[in-house]
Amino acid sequence: GCAVFPPLPPPTALDDRLAAMPRKGLPLQRPVAIHWTERQIPFIEAETDTDLAFALGLVHAHLRLAQMEILRRIAYGRVAEMGGPLLADLDHSLRILDIPKAAPAIVAGMPAETRAFLDAFVAGINHYQQRMTVPPHELIVGGIEPEPWKPEHVIALGRLAAVDVNWL
Repeated sequence: GCAVFPPLPPPTALDDRLAAMPRKGLPLQRPVAIHWTERQIPFIEAETDTDLAFALGLVHAHLRLAQMEILRRIAYGRVAEMGGPLLADLDHSLRILDIPKAAPAIVAGMPAETRAFLDAFVAGINHYQQRMTVPPHELIVGGIEPEPWKPEHVIALGRLAAVDVNWL
């Protein structure tokens, strides 16, 4: 079974990993600073909420894009795309739950400031995806092509996280 998976990528130095995050051409209104602790925890300093949300989306995608893509497929009942037809029954169950059903109404009912923050966060995710040079290894192994994000997808992930997983 291991022969069908791509080989592991070569180890990446921390400096190279951090340098892979896009820094030029960011659609920011004001300067933004991203500081990393010695444990590689990011701290973002921004003068505007919109810039903060954009930078947060950018950092989130840089650190967690594969996890985000996998969870989005789980929320939408698209697990079989990653694991094959044996997971079709799980997809069927997830689609019956229809976790993302309320997402469009939730987004539509958001206060303008909240919606602007969410839109900027999503713009940061999409900006990262469009400029990444090498996708995360998990996406390569899973044959997952990243797709553009929408505010509804973020809400669907929040709803997925809120689901009691004991239903299985």
